[in-house]
Amino acid sequence: PRIDKIEMLANFFNVSKSDLVENKNAETPTTSPIQSIYDQLTPPRQEKALTYLKKQLLEQKNENIVSENIISLDDYRESKTLPVIGVVTAGNGITQDDNLNIEKCFYTDEIPDDYDAIAYVVGNSMEPKIKNGDYLFIKNTPQVDYNTIGIFQVDGANYVKKLRQGYLESLNPECADIQLDEDNDIRTIGEVV
Repeated sequence: PRIDKIEMLANFFNVSKSDLVENKNAETPTTSPIQSIYDQLTPPRQEKALTYLKKQLLEQKNENIVSENIISLDDYRESKTLPVIGVVTAGNGITQDDNLNIEKCFYTDEIPDDYDAIAYVVGNSMEPKIKNGDYLFIKNTPQVDYNTIGIFQVDGANYVKKLRQGYLESLNPECADIQLDEDNDIRTIGEVV
């Protein structure tokens, strides 16, 4: 058609001129896959599908509302930055000549009332109770009772272990205990609180 006829037809059918002259991509589906399936269903099944889709849409809207209203309680917990002066191993032992001198932020409700130092844990021999990367609050004391988890220095290396008679126990069954005898240079640093 000529240009003036295209304009007249577009006005008559109330469509744009481009709708009349542009080649539409034949691969573009005219309906969505959901609509196509819906159209093939019988009316009772169409009603069930529509009910299900409405329910899904409502759940989606409610999830969005809930997630927008969630506030982390941690944002309102009081915290305090404390020095971490030591490294202890839940593994092969760490020799530490100087203080670690790092700072870590703790929630005040997780800080024990009575402690003297904080140590950083390296290793997994005390899992599941104490994990690699945990921070331990320690009460300095020259001795601890049997069956107590403490910080011990054995031949210059610092360990976190459970004190047993004649050895330091690793809670992780995959890790070896440390057998103690008179040849070891053993010092109790403190008890984990």
